[in-house]
Amino acid sequence: MKGKYLLVYGLILIYTVVSILFLQLPKVGGAVNKINEFIYDLKFELSITGSEKKKIKDIVIIDLDEKSIQKLGRYSSWPMAYYGEVVKYLSEGGAKAIAFDMFFTEADSLSDEIVDYYTNDVSKKLNLDKAKIYDVIKSLNTEDIFAQALWNSQITTLGAFDNYFRDDLNKIKLPPNMLQTPISSFSQLPKLIEITNPNLPIKSLSDNAHRIGFAHISPDGDGTTRHYEPLFIYDSLLVANFSFQLVLDALEIDSIYFRDNFCDLYSKGIIAIEIPIDKEGRTYLNYSGRKKTFRYISFSDIIQKRIPPKYFKDKIIFVGSSAIGLHDLKTIPIDRNYPGVELHATFVQNALQNEFINPIDNRVQILGLMLLVLISFYLFSRFNITWTVVLYPIVLLLTFIGDYLLFSTFKVLINFGFVIYFATTSFIAIVLYRYKTELQERMKVKKTFGHYLPASIINEMLNNPDKLKLGGEYKNVTALFTDIKGFTSISENVEPGVLTKFLKEYMTELTSSVFKNEGMLDKYIGDAIVALFGVPMELENHAQKACIAAIEMRKKSHKTAKKFSNVKAFDGLITRIGINTGDMITGNMGSEQLFDYTGIGDNMNLAARLEALNKYYNSEILISESTKNELSDEFIYRELDNVAVKGKDKGVRVFELVNLISNMKSKNVEKLKSQFAEYNVIIKLYYSGNWKLALTKLDEYSAQFDTDKVAIALQERLKSFELNPPQNWNGVFKMDSK
Repeated sequence: MKGKYLLVYGLILIYTVVSILFLQLPKVGGAVNKINEFIYDLKFELSITGSEKKKIKDIVIIDLDEKSIQKLGRYSSWPMAYYGEVVKYLSEGGAKAIAFDMFFTEADSLSDEIVDYYTNDVSKKLNLDKAKIYDVIKSLNTEDIFAQALWNSQITTLGAFDNYFRDDLNKIKLPPNMLQTPISSFSQLPKLIEITNPNLPIKSLSDNAHRIGFAHISPDGDGTTRHYEPLFIYDSLLVANFSFQLVLDALEIDSIYFRDNFCDLYSKGIIAIEIPIDKEGRTYLNYSGRKKTFRYISFSDIIQKRIPPKYFKDKIIFVGSSAIGLHDLKTIPIDRNYPGVELHATFVQNALQNEFINPIDNRVQILGLMLLVLISFYLFSRFNITWTVVLYPIVLLLTFIGDYLLFSTFKVLINFGFVIYFATTSFIAIVLYRYKTELQERMKVKKTFGHYLPASIINEMLNNPDKLKLGGEYKNVTALFTDIKGFTSISENVEPGVLTKFLKEYMTELTSSVFKNEGMLDKYIGDAIVALFGVPMELENHAQKACIAAIEMRKKSHKTAKKFSNVKAFDGLITRIGINTGDMITGNMGSEQLFDYTGIGDNMNLAARLEALNKYYNSEILISESTKNELSDEFIYRELDNVAVKGKDKGVRVFELVNLISNMKSKNVEKLKSQFAEYNVIIKLYYSGNWKLALTKLDEYSAQFDTDKVAIALQERLKSFELNPPQNWNGVFKMDSK
């Protein structure tokens, strides 16, 4: 037993090492990451589907929307005075902070073509000096208005960006209103994105803005934005995302500290917020819903002063665009046209409300995955391969439900790509191992017992070994017994070699009919066959299956005898068959040393008695009333007697099973039905005790159907009744012998 456990632990260790090594392959790791991203998006989708749409009011977005473009003209021609007016209006209303998610890298000036046009037009109308008019128009710009508004507000942050395509690679000195902390002051630092070529707002705006930060949020490899970068590195300096700068100001942060998986922000020596980050310094954005979860106000409505200034008191204001033409729409897990400005608003909301998504600690995740592997190995190895295949998706589904509940309730994030990877690889490892051991053993069992047991029994042995323990259960079953008429005499007159050859073919042919009709071969007893239908597997129409098998067996026995026509003893060979349906105890009635799956009880014995009764009725197949009651109209049979077998007082109605309608020509079916109708009249007279009339009718019947050997047996009984009538007749004939 100890060696067995050591083997299992060794296999788990080998599996773990191999799985981790495979995970290092770029294609494998990439596939796992894609799966994780898909599951992450699915969890977000499920968490907001059907939930009430959240509306955030503390953060407002002034939207450069289609309405604004329609009312104020082409966006590129807007004067900077517009932005100055917005800053002034919002500041006077008591806004807490204003942030522009847009870039002001060029002065507000007119092109030479437009300057020439207006110079000529004005000089014609006013007859003024053309050169002076040109100088005045050329110098027209409104950036000073915007710059003055920035200076007056002292709450406005502007965005900068990294110009990857700038030709001038000289280092640019950053303005003092940008966060600039030497990275050398940090003992631990994640692998942050580096800014290579900063593109700042024009100097007049940079000098007057309260803060400047980089407005970058990078999508993942599939183009979906899931993360946010609070900080970047430029020229050995730590610099901030412009929306992160808003958080620093709002919380009065005076120091930043990095540790494993977290960026801690301190205010006056006390930790104000812990931002969960990955190894690249990114944090997950916790989206509250699809686009426009925040309050959006058209830029044109601010210009036209349609919103009261007091509405903006103590609010954080972002200025950005949702207009399609301005190309700032992003893809997020729950929306394909999400305004970029709302990404920044989402981070600020997450930070101020401390509503971050918290990826589970790596050490906890590793322990959890190890536990999952052990559980998977335990479950997948406890059951056969069929159940293992069924359990695999169930394990994944239950794990996903737990993961989803953690995410939706507590915003705890598990890398489900790893879960699927390790669950799948452990499943594959177990299946391969079981294929090598269990399946090979199954093939060995099938090969060994296939000649003796039907496939249903073998599968039952392999799938449900508990059913083969000693003992049984009551089941409704159909039992079938066969025997060759006069076999003792045949065996005495046939050479042993010929007899053995005959029996081999005879038993093979008749047994195939049992197997074909889903029966179980119970045993061979000399020339006799015992079969059960309805065990060990449930068989809804087992009585009909047994009767079909009996009809086929009769035909095959005649066919086999003809093959040995050169042996006189086999001429006219008859196989007698008895069939009964009823409750009996079935199961392994053998011993610990010898397996014997069989049936016992009165109903089993009755089938054997019916087989023996054939010799009294000159019949070949006898069935009980309980079997007859289970048959469809496809079967042709007739009632023969109500007989109490030896040792029993209660009579059993017995029937001769003749054939299937499908095996006969329609005209022959009608003739046989007519014949049996006449015979049935005689049987009723016999039951009623009117033996004289029954005998008269039977004589007439026999004259018409002289080949009916069953009628001969009844004639002999009726004649004996005339000479010696039974006492207290109740329609039941009592047998004195088996």
